[in-house]
Amino acid sequence: MSKPYSSEFKKSVLQKVIIKGRRVSDVSSEYDIGQSTIYRWLKANSEIKKNSKEKFIVKKLEQRLQQVSDERDILIKAASIFAKKITI
Repeated sequence: MSKPYSSEFKKSVLQKVIIKGRRVSDVSSEYDIGQSTIYRWLKANSEIKKNSKEKFIVKKLEQRLQQVSDERDILIKAASIFAKKITI
């Protein structure tokens, strides 16, 4: 069974690897943690960032789609008004 680690501890270990550029093997020796544990934390961290970025992009695209749909509806109404004026 794996040892429970606090989120602050995980964050500090990940910062040493990601921000400071230290090798996983060095950090694992320093904190007496398995390298596979650190790699698992790194993978989970990158998935969280990826998911947040994807959610942000999807939200922006949905907003843009709504805006374009509204503009299209206005153009359709305007075209129908002009078509009525031409036929009269």
